[in-house]
Parts: sequence; structure tokens; C-alpha cells
Amino acid sequence: MTRPAGTANVPLHVLIVDDNVSAAQTTGWMVELMGYTYALADRGSTAIASAATLPPDVVILDIGLPGTNGLDICRDMKIMPGLAGTVFIAHSGYGDARTRALAAEAGFAHFLLKPFEALTLETLLAEAAERKASRLK
Repeated sequence: MTRPAGTANVPLHVLIVDDNVSAAQTTGWMVELMGYTYALADRGSTAIASAATLPPDVVILDIGLPGTNGLDICRDMKIMPGLAGTVFIAHSGYGDARTRALAAEAGFAHFLLKPFEALTLETLLAEAAERKASRLK
């Protein structure tokens, strides 16, 4: 996994939110292998605090979190200052039509069903990097 040529000079910061620490760390390693930086959060409050400290370009957010679910966290983060251009990717073990519709309604741009293919994530991050590069021109 390497960063696509068109995004070689575009730094991308990814926030990964998942209460399954092993899954989050594995996703983080994939992101790092793709040439991007990442931060991990295991619940809504730490995700919000992390995003406020260092606004992410992409948030990969588990929907089924304890306490506040990922749908509500997405809604809350979308109105935070500095996150207007952030791409939100739902990450869930539930891929039924209702869950996907609720994710879209909450503001997620993409939906990854667990477990997902690394190439799919790589494509989504490359698209986010291209959008960021367009904004920076």
C-alpha cells in the first residue's frame, strides 16, 4: 500500500474511532502504510476532544459504540469548527439497508462494512487527499 502519485505531497490526518482497540490499531497501521497520519479514539468523548485538538481530514467512525453511538458523534462533529471539509466514513458490522440509510442521514459520505478490504480504504483516502489538494490550490 502506497500513496497514489497525485496525492504524494498531500498530508492527510485520519481519526479512527472504534471501541475495539485491536481493530482500530489495525486500521491505523493500514492508514500509516498508505502514507498518512492517524489518531485513535475509543469513544465519543475522546473522538470529539481529539478532533477539537487536531481537526482530521477523514474520520473513520464505528457506528456501534458504547454510550453515544457513531451516528450522533458524526452529527456533533460535522458542526464543529474546522471540520467543514472533513470526510466521514461509517465503519460497522451492520450493513443492512436501514443502518446504511441512517448513516447517510447522519452525514457519512461512505460506509465500510467490517471487515473491509484495504484497497477500498486506500481508494477512499486517496479521494479525500485529492479533494484536500483541490482546496489548497
